[in-house]
Amino acid sequence: MCRLSAVKDRASHSYRGRPGAEALALRDLVEEAVGLAGDLLAPPYAIFLRRWVETGNISEVAREMGKDRSHLSRDYRPRVVMVVTDVFMRLTGNGDRRGRSVPPSRSRR
Repeated sequence: MCRLSAVKDRASHSYRGRPGAEALALRDLVEEAVGLAGDLLAPPYAIFLRRWVETGNISEVAREMGKDRSHLSRDYRPRVVMVVTDVFMRLTGNGDRRGRSVPPSRSRR
């Protein structure tokens, strides 16, 4: 993924000369995609995404949300991963190669 032109461009503009510039740029793009995806998801899915990113633990998120872990893994996780992936693809200029589309982000005022 560090070979994507959007990652290389961001690395050269934001992290020129720093070790791991591509990794830092990739991290920025993933974080941006997660944030934008959260704006597109219905509130329960956005909450799941934020807490999953913060904790890295679906079981903990399930306890917090009062849901079954397997339900979150089967239903919530694939949905949020799909949206984050689609947003990331758009951010990197790679389009949507899987035939799905994500509505444009709401403007932030």
